[in-house]
Formats: sequence, structure tokens, C-alpha cells
Amino acid sequence: SKAQAAKDEAHIKLLTARLEEAQRLLSESVKDTLNKNAEVQALEVTWLAERDHLLSVLATVQENIPLVSEMQAIDRSGSYTDLSTMKSTCVMKDLRRENELLKREAVEAEELRAMYESQCQQIEQKMCKLREQKEAAEQMFKERNQKLLQQIEMLKQDIKRLEERRRTDVQGFQSDIRLLKNDVKTVVHQLYKITMALSGVDDVPVDISALTEMQAVATLVRSVQRTVAETKRKIMRLENDINNH
Repeated sequence: SKAQAAKDEAHIKLLTARLEEAQRLLSESVKDTLNKNAEVQALEVTWLAERDHLLSVLATVQENIPLVSEMQAIDRSGSYTDLSTMKSTCVMKDLRRENELLKREAVEAEELRAMYESQCQQIEQKMCKLREQKEAAEQMFKERNQKLLQQIEMLKQDIKRLEERRRTDVQGFQSDIRLLKNDVKTVVHQLYKITMALSGVDDVPVDISALTEMQAVATLVRSVQRTVAETKRKIMRLENDINNH
């Protein structure tokens, strides 16, 4: 009984350790998911700021396109009839220089626009990939969390069954011990009566059925022993089922 109780206690400690390990893994999984969400949110903030900047640059380029087109038309035609209000050739030269400058700025702005547009597309693709990774991580976390919760629940049920089995075993062993004690008392009493009868003491009545009663008691003791052995085998099978589960 003591050996079985010690074995049950060791098994309960093992199940408790497994429960603590499952809870630790669950805590680490929650922490990893929170860190991943924080990283994705930071990238989204950076992407939004970069997108706003690119849209601002694009708007500036679009505002300058009509003026550049007009100056290019004037430069190709070589006609200055629409500039009759200008009275100086220096003004025309300044306008041409400004036209050349605007054309260069327009080319640079177009290059920047194309570059920023490419970067924006790359960032959008990266954001899509991060969202997919986030969704996959969340799904994996949910599945892992569900499995851990199931394992925790199974461990709790195993511990509960072991505790109930221990109480049942203790009660059964106590009952068996009481029966054995009563049987031993009966055997001792019968032996005493037989001994007194064989020793020739007259004041002790001889029980003719003493040997028959002793045989019945011995049979009862063997039956109790078989019951105890069968109970132990059932306990071992139950423990093996729990371990295999």
C-alpha cells in the first residue's frame, strides 16, 4: 500500500510538472504573438509615413507639369508674339534659362516619382507579405493554444482520476485490513480453544467444528488475498491506460 501510494505520488508530481510546462509554453506563445503584432504595427506606421511623403512629391510634380509643357512649346516654336509685353531680350533669356531649369527639375521629379512609386510598390508587397505572415502566425498560435489547453485539461483530468483512485484504494485497503484483522482474531480464538482442549483442561468446552471453522476462515483469507491481488492488477491497468493516453 505504501509502495503504491508513493508510486501514485510520483505520477502526480510528473503530471503536475507537465502541466506547468504546458502553461509555460502557452505564456511564451502569447508573448511571441504580441511581439510580432508590435513589429507589424511599427512597419505599418513607417509605410504610411513613406506613402504620404510620396503622394506629396507626386502632387508637386503634377502641379509643375503644365508649366513645363508650356515652356517647352514656347522653346520649340521660337515665336514670341504672345510675349509682346516683354520689352527686353534679357527677360527672354531669363525665361529660357528658367525653362531649361524647369525641364531638368521635371526630369528629376519624374525620376524621383518613378523611384518612389517603385519603392511604394515594394513596401506594399512587403506589407501584404507581413499581413499574410501575421495571419499565419495568429492561426498557428490559435491552434497551438488550443492544443495546449486540451493538454492542460487532460492533465487536470488525469490528476483528478489519480486522486480519486488513491482515495478509493485507501478505503479498499483499510476495509481489507479490517477483514483480515477480524479473520486473524477468529483464527487465534479457535486455535486457543483447540489448544486448551488438547491440553486436557476440563473447564474449556471442546468445539467439535473448530477445524472446519478454521478451514473456512483460511478459505476466506485466501479469497480476500485474491481480491486484493485483483484490485492491484486493476490499478496497474488503469495507471498504464493513463500513461499511454
